[in-house]
Amino acid sequence: MTPEYGPKKLRQLHQLNRHLNVTGRKIWLTGYADASYKLEGTQHMAGWGVWVRDHAIRIHRAGRCPDWVETAQDAELCAVWAAIHTALTKLDADRSNIMVIKTDCQSIARYFGWGRGCSPSIPAKADCRRIVGQALELALNHEVRLVVTWVKGHQGSKTTQGYLNNQVDKMARDARLTGNHRMQQFRV
Repeated sequence: MTPEYGPKKLRQLHQLNRHLNVTGRKIWLTGYADASYKLEGTQHMAGWGVWVRDHAIRIHRAGRCPDWVETAQDAELCAVWAAIHTALTKLDADRSNIMVIKTDCQSIARYFGWGRGCSPSIPAKADCRRIVGQALELALNHEVRLVVTWVKGHQGSKTTQGYLNNQVDKMARDARLTGNHRMQQFRV
């Protein structure tokens, strides 16, 4: 049975994440996440792409969003979840103290507390609350502070942020169009 993630539970998880003691660990996990969404007739077509890394490994991963995805925002949340899940399960999370995931969707970043002086916003949709709650719990279980921030999308490839955002955007579009799931792993 899936636990219920109401607003009160999400606020508790955010507080635990914010005050997590992560001293003694030195490795950061970083990543980029993006989604591609299109309504074709009555069918919602969506894909996600992620790029994550630690001190030794870089992973590129893409896939199709689940059937409950009905909006571009739902798809963006799936991409952020995929980045968080991939980083914590495939990289060196046991020696890491913080994970920073960048998305070009401000509303999704706000679900995780991004924004000056802002409290995290609570998703209205139960499936979205479940994804945010599971992401926070996964990070807490690994004792890794989770930070999701916004990066300007579609800014070209002149900066590292722009280049990586463009790459995950292309991966997400390919996953939406082909339905292919893929993962590549590289040594840094």
